[in-house]
Amino acid sequence: MLEQGLALARALDDRPGMAHVLNNIGRLAVDLQELARASACSTESLALAREQGMTWLGGWALLNISRVAIEQAEYELIYLGLTALARVLLAYGRPSDAARLLGAREAMYDGTNTPVLDMDRADYDAALVAVRASLMPGAFTEAWALGRATPLHELVASVSA
Repeated sequence: MLEQGLALARALDDRPGMAHVLNNIGRLAVDLQELARASACSTESLALAREQGMTWLGGWALLNISRVAIEQAEYELIYLGLTALARVLLAYGRPSDAARLLGAREAMYDGTNTPVLDMDRADYDAALVAVRASLMPGAFTEAWALGRATPLHELVASVSA
């Protein structure tokens, strides 16, 4: 059914429609462990979402890309994806979820020897400042700690539900 929707959106050159359907195919493909397909569809969805100014959909495409990266243990992509998704969640009024994601990202970083890219560090630092400013100190600390303690796959599933 999704493939038919994608074919129709492509035939009509409905770029927002293509972005939506590709995102849904990407999400389903991750669930089915079809990681190459998930990555390709989600990457195309992200490009179309950016082209169309659909920031929120770009966030969901980044979530799919992060889920693929988690499955393949591609830590640099995971860091980038989690930071970007935290910023999207914050923009949509979900600062506690954003704090949980940033806490999980920091815990994952602490547990690996993977270097953080300079551009990711700057984006992460900016996201962290914005999330802290959006929450009371106790609420931030609680959400941060919960994110650090929650297995990443569970946390990603909970914020995408």
